[in-house]
Amino acid sequence: MQVDSITINNAMIFSSTGAISFSDDNLSTTGTLGCGAATVTSLTDGTASLSGGSLTSVKLGTLTTNGFVKTSGADGTLSIDTNTYLTAEADTLDTVADRGATTDQTLTTGGFATTGTMTAGLLTVDNITINGAAITSDTGAISFVDENLTTSGLITAGNLTLTSNGPKLFLNDNAGGSQKDFSLSVNFSKFILRGETDAKEIQGRLGIDEISPIPCVTTERWEVGRGQVV
Repeated sequence: MQVDSITINNAMIFSSTGAISFSDDNLSTTGTLGCGAATVTSLTDGTASLSGGSLTSVKLGTLTTNGFVKTSGADGTLSIDTNTYLTAEADTLDTVADRGATTDQTLTTGGFATTGTMTAGLLTVDNITINGAAITSDTGAISFVDENLTTSGLITAGNLTLTSNGPKLFLNDNAGGSQKDFSLSVNFSKFILRGETDAKEIQGRLGIDEISPIPCVTTERWEVGRGQVV
């Protein structure tokens, strides 16, 4: 039977076999297409919306939206809710909110900025530039383990504690004047004071304060607990 159009008033189209086939014909409507379940092999639309449900891929596949690609998990399910979670497979940043740990990702180009707090168990970088800020620790101590620290500037400290076995320590007063309200206590196997013309080499413990200055004019040795500097 061939007809130009069919109008069905308050009725349905159904088949006793439970399936109706339109072969390879295209179906179009200006209204809404509703169904309990839809199985498609290809879906093309300018706008698609999924609200309050889940999108399931029977076989492992990908979901592409706005240039971001999400690969379905081992169970083939991608969940959609009020939040957006983006996972990049390579060469971009993995962004997951409130979902625990993420896999390792590499940011090859561009920069990363945040007005919040960035927390990392282990952070590995080539260079760090701190603009007008400070490095602090909640524990009150920052350890560099056995690394050497080098600077072409000045190191300023309220208290300086040195522990080593016989290092060469140079204390330089660039102003060329005496240090007031200053004390230094060391316990090295060897300590060398260098003056303008000579050096003093001291074996054992040495204590210096503003009351007992040491003139650097000769080379002498003391044992621990013996001798006095005048």
